[in-house]
Amino acid sequence: RLRFEDTQGYSGATFQRSGFWSVRVRPGINLKADQYASIYIEPQFAKVLGRDYSYAQTDSSGSTTYNENFEMHQGFLRLKFSDEFQARGGRIALDYGSAAIIGSADWGVFGRAFDGVLLAYKSDVVTVDVAQVKLKTTANTINADKELTFGYSSWNVVEMLKTFDVYGLYESNQTSGANDYRHLLGSRIKASFGGVDAGVEYAVESGSTAYIAGD
Repeated sequence: RLRFEDTQGYSGATFQRSGFWSVRVRPGINLKADQYASIYIEPQFAKVLGRDYSYAQTDSSGSTTYNENFEMHQGFLRLKFSDEFQARGGRIALDYGSAAIIGSADWGVFGRAFDGVLLAYKSDVVTVDVAQVKLKTTANTINADKELTFGYSSWNVVEMLKTFDVYGLYESNQTSGANDYRHLLGSRIKASFGGVDAGVEYAVESGSTAYIAGD
């Protein structure tokens, strides 16, 4: 992907404009051992053209020689136990709720991925994903080490319902000796009535005051 972005606007009475080119390459490699096991590898080269990343960069292990131009965007083991049930473990890009609930942020230069394990079940009636993951981060700080546990289900129960999703998330973050956390329960519904599309989403969130105020 080769992209140009241009931003124009005013800061008070001062007109400001900035623009840049970016490039991203992601070759996907699928290594299949048999019908039950496979490995998916997706290295990524991504960069704002002309920008120097050779200084002041730190990866999650504390290395100061980190180069974010080239990384492993995805790399996971897939085990297929049956036609309905499979598991994935490693670094995975995730998208749920049209990327409004959990997203891979592919509109950005580098994108987002998660490290962890995902269990998936799919039938004619329902698709259910349950996962325990961490958000991949380049910050070598404890308060960037976010734990995310979630379940997301999509139901096919009525023909007129294009989308009927029910989901729940628990996110926690250990900061300054305190466990900041939040819960989220929600549902998304989209329906079609005689050529008219309608949708509604309802979600309830609760958690520690510092966590909710910080997001």
